[in-house]
Amino acid sequence: LDTGATTDTQLEDQNQYEFTWDDVAPEEQEAARMQGLKDYDENGCWETDPSEALTKAELLAFDPDADILGAHWVDKSKLMERDGAIVLAGRSRWTPHGYDEQDPGSVESPTPTQATLRMVHCRGMRKRRVKISFDLGSAFFHSKKKEQSRTWIKEPPELRQADGKVRYRKLYVDVPGTKRGPRSFYETLMDHMIEGGCVRSKVDRCLLYLHDAHGTELGELCVHVDDGMGYVEESAVSWLEAHLSERFMVKFKVVGWH
Repeated sequence: LDTGATTDTQLEDQNQYEFTWDDVAPEEQEAARMQGLKDYDENGCWETDPSEALTKAELLAFDPDADILGAHWVDKSKLMERDGAIVLAGRSRWTPHGYDEQDPGSVESPTPTQATLRMVHCRGMRKRRVKISFDLGSAFFHSKKKEQSRTWIKEPPELRQADGKVRYRKLYVDVPGTKRGPRSFYETLMDHMIEGGCVRSKVDRCLLYLHDAHGTELGELCVHVDDGMGYVEESAVSWLEAHLSERFMVKFKVVGWH
């Protein structure tokens, strides 16, 4: 299909209403599942050594108070561009049953207030800054790893050993499906932006100020879980995209110039 006039929004609409997982070709389903496993492996989300996986009985004997999570595949059809054509592919995530968590810790994920959003829009347009937006793909898989973890997740069928027993792997990252996933990613994103010189508002925890080395303000950003928007000076656009790309898979857009 010719993709010249197809927008991301149109693709999302078609994904939602026209196709299901059953419509996806078997080879695309398998590729999606393999990518789902790679998300865990490549980002160090769980123990990658199969010899360290334990059955539930072994796990309870090893740590009676371990947090043991069941899991299942969440499969979705997904239209995407590939080599200039639109193909029907899939996205699969091995998703834990987060409601099984016994002690998830703080799970609050801050959300910018409507007043903050209006203020950022008004100030950005008044200062004639560049409006930008960004979306961080596979966000939760890029959250910071825990140094110590007592959380274990069931292995998918694709990784079961020859004896067919269900085993569990230690989980180091609050992946999608865990109660603390949104909060962990919020903390990861904030730490990365502050390390880059941004300043978090004391009034709204989702508002960030960009400054140069001399303390001059270069823009404002509002973040909500894995996406964000804001208005920045033209000189800061390239830096912001590059800084986000250092740590995350980012879709960065310049929405408009004022």
